[in-house]
Amino acid sequence: MSKIKIQRLKDKAKRWAHHSDDSKRVFYLEIDGKKIVITSYIVVNKETKKRFQDNILMYRELNKRKISCPLLLASDEFNLVFVTEHKGEEMPTYLEKVSLKEAKDKVSQAVEIIWKISEINSKLHPFVMPDRLVRFQKFYEEGRYKDLPTETKSLLGRFYDDIREIDQQNRHLKFDYGYGLSAADFIDFLVDEKGVVSIIDFDELIEFYDPYYGIGYFWVSLERTKQSQELQKHLLKNLDLSQFKAEERFKWGAIAAMSNQLRISYTNPEVIKKRLKEIYDLWEKL
Repeated sequence: MSKIKIQRLKDKAKRWAHHSDDSKRVFYLEIDGKKIVITSYIVVNKETKKRFQDNILMYRELNKRKISCPLLLASDEFNLVFVTEHKGEEMPTYLEKVSLKEAKDKVSQAVEIIWKISEINSKLHPFVMPDRLVRFQKFYEEGRYKDLPTETKSLLGRFYDDIREIDQQNRHLKFDYGYGLSAADFIDFLVDEKGVVSIIDFDELIEFYDPYYGIGYFWVSLERTKQSQELQKHLLKNLDLSQFKAEERFKWGAIAAMSNQLRISYTNPEVIKKRLKEIYDLWEKL
């Protein structure tokens, strides 16, 4: 009889309590030494069908272009299930136990993958607001913060006005957009036994997106690592910001990542004030 080993990996529902109703489940399965990952959308609707199709599209594109990601082994469009090879350890776990030199190398590899993804379907396109800033605008317009202190509401209102100003000032511009992830988090990268970084999870795929947005978001996600300051400095030191509006585009992506916490932690005024200060500090300097 075959020996089987199964483990549920860290999909959103397992990582965060506020995503407890998330429809995606990810399992690691080992049968007689063969290791695979099974991803299943347990609810079938318009949103999950799109997420499934986006994942299939990107696995095929990256496999074809030899951009480092797990090999897509099988898919079932009717049941929204796909199977990939198991390709290493999740980056958050890996970074917890390696030297700073090793961690820097993995960060550089991840940034390179973000760049390569942006070259897929690349074309000039009018300015696209980073997705998480759009989500914050909707959050603000829905008035979900209405029970907060007046001072906090005023700070959120100022941030909302600044986002609108970004949109108005840049909507006439065109950028060289390709595919990207609206939430390019370091949790979406793996490191294999040879030290090679690959990417997984394309639920947040956007067709017209800027690599600087993605790298800015990734930069903020590194604040959760034990060597966060050194890794963030390393990323910036090796990032070419000489391109047109590159620094601004990077900041938009970083601020988009920070705006997530404003939505998720909106009942905590102290968290909001702290995060908004960090946002405005970033706007003033890099």
